[in-house]
Amino acid sequence: MAQCETQIAEALESAKIPQSDVKSVTVSAERAGGDSPRVDGYTAWITRQSCSGNFVVNLSTSCRVKNTYATGDCKGE
Repeated sequence: MAQCETQIAEALESAKIPQSDVKSVTVSAERAGGDSPRVDGYTAWITRQSCSGNFVVNLSTSCRVKNTYATGDCKGE
């Protein structure tokens, strides 16, 4: 099971992005700074089928959604 999977799915639903439009999801741990081993949160990059770009979800270490945004030509959707 991917880190924060439920919260990422809820963010997609809130943004009205159907699962059928999701090409891939990559979740990376964000470090506190430099080479610190401490995880400061997570970032999920969702590549979509319908546009060139990503839907991005920033999450806390407890998987609370901090914010979301779109990149590339996914911004206009």
